[in-house]
Amino acid sequence: MRRVLLIVVLAAIALSALGCATVLVTSPPNSDVKLLGEIAPAPSKIEYKNWYFLWGLVPITSNNTADVIAKHQFKEVRVKTYTGVVDWLISYVTSGIIWTNTVEIEGNLK
Repeated sequence: MRRVLLIVVLAAIALSALGCATVLVTSPPNSDVKLLGEIAPAPSKIEYKNWYFLWGLVPITSNNTADVIAKHQFKEVRVKTYTGVVDWLISYVTSGIIWTNTVEIEGNLK
């Protein structure tokens, strides 16, 4: 019995770590947004979560950066996506049915 329970727990952990979510890094239509280098200064920083259903197969929220870039009127941006501890916990608790990742957009308004 313990062996079966162990297998179920390990399977739940493995499934919660899997995901195939995508983030589309695009600029708003008809805009002149440039990408920043890794060490270029960027005074503004926006961080938000993308939510997905079924291990990242179906986006629940918009997974396109163009909306955030347009809203904050960035002219230069650097985008980073990652799965943080909170993202992993959400996925673990829901056995991967709900999956998140964090998007970090740094930029200049020049």
